[in-house]
Amino acid sequence: MAVEVLTDPVGRNVDELIRQIKALQTVAKNPGKAAPAGWKPGGKLIGTGKEFIGKY
Repeated sequence: MAVEVLTDPVGRNVDELIRQIKALQTVAKNPGKAAPAGWKPGGKLIGTGKEFIGKY
């Protein structure tokens, strides 16, 4: 789930919104994985959990 709230004088980036939606859909299909910052469709997902702390 994601929520983005912008006020009227702030511009929107539709490409970024679409990227975020695709990231959310991708991680929903891959439990235990996360999309790192800057992730793009087709990019590598990262593992979540204590064993991955400090590896990224």
